[in-house]
Amino acid sequence: MTENATSTDKNTPATSLTDKERELIVQMPYEEARDKLIQAVQALETGGLNLDQSMRQWEIGEALAK
Repeated sequence: MTENATSTDKNTPATSLTDKERELIVQMPYEEARDKLIQAVQALETGGLNLDQSMRQWEIGEALAK
């Protein structure tokens, strides 16, 4: 996970998820994606994350919800 999927292109939103991470999420079985979404929501609700960690959890949650 050394490569970030961020871009300087103004038409592409910045993201901390790599293309590989997004592909793994797309290929996940429903039940696994649901469980990981629950974990992401709980991490956000619990608090204690810095801004970067919170944004990453949010992005993971968004990708899982799709």
